Amino acid sequence: MNNLRSRCMFLIGIVLLLGLTPGVLAAAPVASLDARALQADDTARVLVLHSYHPEYLWDQELNTGILDGLAAGGYSEANGNLEIEHFWMDTKQLDRSEWGLQATDARQAIRDFQPDVVIISDNNAISFIAASWDMRNPVPFVFAGLNSDPEDIPGLVERRSFITGVLERVHVDQTLNWIQLVIPDASRVLVLADNSETTLAYIDEVEAALQAAPRFADGYEIETSNNLSRWEDLAAQASNNGVDVIIIGTYSTVRDADNQFVSSQDLMTRLVALSEVPIVPLWEFGVQDGALGGTVISGVTQGYEAAQQAVRIIDGEEPGDIEIIAPERGRLVVNTAAVARWDVAIPLDLLELSVIYGPGGSLVNR
Repeated sequence: MNNLRSRCMFLIGIVLLLGLTPGVLAAAPVASLDARALQADDTARVLVLHSYHPEYLWDQELNTGILDGLAAGGYSEANGNLEIEHFWMDTKQLDRSEWGLQATDARQAIRDFQPDVVIISDNNAISFIAASWDMRNPVPFVFAGLNSDPEDIPGLVERRSFITGVLERVHVDQTLNWIQLVIPDASRVLVLADNSETTLAYIDEVEAALQAAPRFADGYEIETSNNLSRWEDLAAQASNNGVDVIIIGTYSTVRDADNQFVSSQDLMTRLVALSEVPIVPLWEFGVQDGALGGTVISGVTQGYEAAQQAVRIIDGEEPGDIEIIAPERGRLVVNTAAVARWDVAIPLDLLELSVIYGPGGSLVNR
């Protein structure tokens, strides 16, 4: 009985330390049992407008969450009451000079489809489409993955009457707490991220959290680069340079010597092979790509919350009456192959709270 009590108290301690509650740690949101029944002619038309491309894991996570969130509200293709289309702006792989043409095509796609609501993801699409939409002909928008404050996106606040959404915020404090639990001797941190507009939107928040953390305030370095060889050199030399852990931000705009984009999975595979110190990502797709684990931003959560807001709009609420929200807690995740790679001992109680990925990013069912 004493052992059971001690274990329960330890588990509660982990939850409190990481700022988590068990309800947000499930592998995916579960549809409500009392979701309202819909008639066949109550079909909802939803357009999902992505900043990026279909192969990007972040967008795949978003799509999973969106479908789950719509289903929880009673809307699904299986029920015959959902029509959903996607438009991909591909801004991580196209030059900025081409974004304007993509935005024109996206606006036309919205007009052609005539959706009940547009779920629009990430800064580039939000800035180019939602924040500049003709205010004389409003369309309901729900954004997800907005790294900036709404006030920092020109035109967004002025259109608040037909726009709401979900902010994307890195859980740096929770990540640092996770590192202290899993790698207790760590004190020197290298933060690596690509040199993208997404990174520019969150990197100051990362540095502020490091400066406020007594263990890491005097022992961190931040590097942003789109150069593959620079990333490889930093990973390979991390241990020799006294680094205890590498924190990875976004890494989808890195290019090789031929100026070709390196896929996120390929880049992470290279880093895991080169680095003698554990790699802890800020986003869940980093764990799927092979990094160790952490308290991460989940695209599934972002998509689910955005879809829940979309359901409220479909059911008659005005976007301007729906609060813009930001998930306060990250998702605990671990990659078993990375645990073996760096011979890290994950506390059993922490492991039991985590979503677990195996080799190749496959979800481990328990």
